[in-house]
Amino acid sequence: MISVLMATYNGRRFIEQQLDSIRLQNLVPDAVIICDDCSSDGTYEFVQDYISQHNLTAWKVTQNRENLGHYRTFLHLVNQVQEGLVFFSDQDDIWLPDKISTLSSFFLNSDVAMVYNQSEIIDEGNRVSERPALSGGSQAKDLAFLLKKMAFRISDGF
Repeated sequence: MISVLMATYNGRRFIEQQLDSIRLQNLVPDAVIICDDCSSDGTYEFVQDYISQHNLTAWKVTQNRENLGHYRTFLHLVNQVQEGLVFFSDQDDIWLPDKISTLSSFFLNSDVAMVYNQSEIIDEGNRVSERPALSGGSQAKDLAFLLKKMAFRISDGF
């Protein structure tokens, strides 16, 4: 089971590109679960329409009753997944078409519990940013990883 989890908040401006990049993966996820954290810019409604327009029966979008914040929204999402591989997605990401297949392959017949992938920072025009790296030379993003649900339970969360 491969699940993609996405927390959204006022991401209407950029979210369509990420939804497209997930939908067009060369290995289709079994479930895409999106939770909107009380957006005021129409993000929730846009995602509902997107799912309907593309007939994405394995996709689900919900909305928090109150703003919980990024961390608590992701905890809520993770608790909806029973087993398998869990991809975390930001609303303004754009995934390469082979992200799911490439990262998932590391888990075949192995004891690997988590895989972290390299990422590039892009600007509003989808150009690779010249922004300097973080301290230590890292440009890592907090959601550029995949893990087994079992590893999340064992580690007691993030």
